[in-house]
Amino acid sequence: MIYSVVAFFLALALLTWSADRLVDGTVAAAAHSGMSPRLVGLLVGGFGAAAPELAVGVVAALAESPSLAVGTAWGANMVLLSLIVGSAALAGPLVVRSGLVTRELMVLAVAIGLTALLALDRELSRWDGLGLLVAFSLLLGWTVRQIRRSPHDPLPNEAAQGAQALAMPAWRAWAWIALGVIVLAASARLLVWAAADMAHWLGAGEWLVGLTAMAAGTALPELVACVALIRRGMSDLVLGHVVGASLFNLLAVVGLAVLLTPVGIEYAALHRDLPAMAGLTLALVVLAWRPGRRAARVQPWAGALLLAAYVAYLGWVLGGYGFSAGG
Repeated sequence: MIYSVVAFFLALALLTWSADRLVDGTVAAAAHSGMSPRLVGLLVGGFGAAAPELAVGVVAALAESPSLAVGTAWGANMVLLSLIVGSAALAGPLVVRSGLVTRELMVLAVAIGLTALLALDRELSRWDGLGLLVAFSLLLGWTVRQIRRSPHDPLPNEAAQGAQALAMPAWRAWAWIALGVIVLAASARLLVWAAADMAHWLGAGEWLVGLTAMAAGTALPELVACVALIRRGMSDLVLGHVVGASLFNLLAVVGLAVLLTPVGIEYAALHRDLPAMAGLTLALVVLAWRPGRRAARVQPWAGALLLAAYVAYLGWVLGGYGFSAGG
């Protein structure tokens, strides 16, 4: 098992590095194509934050481990909505001025409801995956329209600043994209193998490993990025990245994974994980609500509560499983 643990952490490091290179290269290449910096920063930067989860989801589905793929995507959302937003609020507070953030949070709540509806039969089929991908394509169109209709919204403007900071020659952008794709695919394959082997030895099941270790490993690099954005005064972009990555995980990552390989949904996932995700989303809708278009503030005490919620959820998850050495 020691080889699996070493491979797991090595793969995480390579996955994080390659995902950063891929996103940076894609942002720069999109800018060279003439795409608006506001669109580049928000669409590529926000959705691109979930590149590690996408790579893991596709590889796990192709390796016929769809529980690992879906568990990682859902677990990453728990980390994003509680641990990362909570930590950012503690470093903040998070000042929310963007109406787009509030609207996207409500769209996320709708997406969770759609997922729950599709999972009621305890299975996500290929048709369900197709439905999630169609929903994601509609979301892309809606997001582009919202950005164009909100020229003064702080969220796309902050995203444009981030995109402009990543300017580089076109040849370097395409080189980073090529290298990022190659290393991302290889590291995702290594990570899935290591996680499956660890699950076997621990007797924990792929769903649990995806929901906890894989989710934290693929989402935690966002923590460093979000705290850095807070220190630069880009609170709206923090929540924009979190919500964008959560929507990408829920609709695109899960949709593509189950389109490749359908997955059975555990009882606990339907009655514990989805309600927990919905509860965290609704809590953020309330915290980020802007009455009378005034700025909302997610105070450090709210951040502490979100962190406590994640710790409690993690205890709930781990407490429901017994562990035994595999052999």
